[in-house]
Amino acid sequence: MKIAYLVPGTGGAFYCGNCHRDRMFVTIMKNNPGTDVIAIPLYLMPNRDNFGDGFEEEVFFGAISLYFKEHVPMLRNMPSFLEKMLDSKPMLRFASRMSGSTTPEGLEKTTIDMITGDGPALLKETVKLMDFLSKDGKPDIIHLSNALLTGLAYNLRRISDIPIVCSLQNEDDWVNEMKEPYRSEAWRLIGKSAEVIEKFVSSSEYYKQFIVSKTGINPEKIEVVHPVDKPEFRVAGRSEDEKPSIGYFSRLSVANGLDKMIGAFLVMKNKMPELQLHLCGGYTASDKSFIKKQIARIHDAGHEKSLHLHNSFTGTEKQKFFSSIDLLSVPVRKPDAWGQYLIEAISAGVPVVQPATGAAPEIIAMTGGGITYSDDTETGLAEAMMQLLADKPARQAMRNSGISSLDSELSSDKMKERIKALYQTVIAK
Repeated sequence: MKIAYLVPGTGGAFYCGNCHRDRMFVTIMKNNPGTDVIAIPLYLMPNRDNFGDGFEEEVFFGAISLYFKEHVPMLRNMPSFLEKMLDSKPMLRFASRMSGSTTPEGLEKTTIDMITGDGPALLKETVKLMDFLSKDGKPDIIHLSNALLTGLAYNLRRISDIPIVCSLQNEDDWVNEMKEPYRSEAWRLIGKSAEVIEKFVSSSEYYKQFIVSKTGINPEKIEVVHPVDKPEFRVAGRSEDEKPSIGYFSRLSVANGLDKMIGAFLVMKNKMPELQLHLCGGYTASDKSFIKKQIARIHDAGHEKSLHLHNSFTGTEKQKFFSSIDLLSVPVRKPDAWGQYLIEAISAGVPVVQPATGAAPEIIAMTGGGITYSDDTETGLAEAMMQLLADKPARQAMRNSGISSLDSELSSDKMKERIKALYQTVIAK
């Protein structure tokens, strides 16, 4: 079985749950006997921390040339030498360093075009992509990373009969930031794409129902496959003489509630003077001003020595981070389609405390690896964390339950079986 996985590249300056899920899908099928997987980067160079060496070198739909084709009419049929120069590795690496610092503002039309596949430039690039995919024999399945790429499905169907599968993962992060009428049109067009996509893959039951409500896609076309990676490490339980510590593991941003976490820490510090706060996950240029203000809150309160910033969110620094905390929370402002940071913590043996939104209740119900809270405020978070910090037996029970569940029912092996079964069903159909 030959699988072609099409995934947007990323700069890698911050922890990205979607990127991590893409890597899992690719890696898990690469390690499956009888499957040949190629990962094709779109827009930008892939981040090697997320994909290692498991992707092709050539980037399709280069972000820079695509932008100019959409916004400068005289460049819509740019000469090939100019396109190659704009999409060269140095130029795309530069663009990658800026990724995550933009919003949909000004890119609404480009987004709609990528959902519909309209425009001769997009069809031309799709033909080029199909030629590349077929050079050693056509794939049996083409898997799109997310529903914002469904225009590729339309164009691929114009020139081939290869069945297409599409993941669903936090498209609302982008679509709901678009201005009207683009926002409503994007959801409508994603729903229409079901006519050319055999199966959608949702990370959670929550997000499946959300997508159905937004797009009207037949729920029978959406399969839920919970993304779970094999644990990289398991941290030892922390000793009684260590200072109590809480952690945050995600992009340091407004959307992920960094300010709520710091506010909760300051509330807790009044009752727990020795409490430590560890922050890990990276950021983009657009986050810097916000982060500076949040750290200033801690300094102004005189607690700067209790703040620990981790410079890397991978490898040994990641392990050091999880070894330093008693529990983790990422108090996101919008419901999350999955919450890979929760799985990372639970698999490491660290209980989680999370707002009762999105897929968090689903993850915690399946794993028993933490608690949710309903009062989604700084005070509500502080009270939930203090309650759990004061109950070491409960934390140990959550640790044991979480590790057990990720070694059995909610495991990477189960994920592999479900993906493989989905692919086989689509091919047979």
